[in-house]
Amino acid sequence: MKENGLISRLKKYKATTNSNHGYPVAPNLLEKDFKAERPNQKWVGDIGLTLEDLSAISGVSKSMLGEIERSSTNPTILVLWKIAAGLKIPLTRLIKEELDYSIVRNYELKVIDKEAEYCIYSVFPYYDLHKSEILKLEIAPHSKLSNSRHMNGVDEYIFVVKGNVKLILDSEEFVLHEGDSIRFKGELPHEFINCYDSTVNLINVLNYK
Repeated sequence: MKENGLISRLKKYKATTNSNHGYPVAPNLLEKDFKAERPNQKWVGDIGLTLEDLSAISGVSKSMLGEIERSSTNPTILVLWKIAAGLKIPLTRLIKEELDYSIVRNYELKVIDKEAEYCIYSVFPYYDLHKSEILKLEIAPHSKLSNSRHMNGVDEYIFVVKGNVKLILDSEEFVLHEGDSIRFKGELPHEFINCYDSTVNLINVLNYK
């Protein structure tokens, strides 16, 4: 290099951080308790972040984060993974630990569809970890409830709590009496017919594979 008139120079880097000092250290805003035992207990503002901040570091849209904060939607595991990665915390800190039991009183049931002929209640709504939901169906006398079909891969379970009901499943017909149960693929066209003088009560379990 000297023969060609070339000179090498090593660049000296200046240290930008030094932990061995006596100056005050700013608190770590992510070192927070993110775990909530019930809806609306923890808010983004409680951990020093805005929805815009959390959206920027997680890649989850601000509108989705707003729905989660208001408990108006049940986020998927993928969304929770993104939030956990953005906050640099384990996924399990965002998942509420379930109690050993859960009681739903009859007066607490939420109506999700109601017509003159039938009423559908949500008993246990869809939960992504379990991939299932439980509904209560009430069919008025001499009425019917038609469910054309669900998405592929859904197993449907029916338990007759009260009364008798006729089930048209694809091209077959079954009469279910009080206490009877049936399982079938939810993707098949099906219809419940109450041919009798009293209301029929059914428990409907949908298992999403």
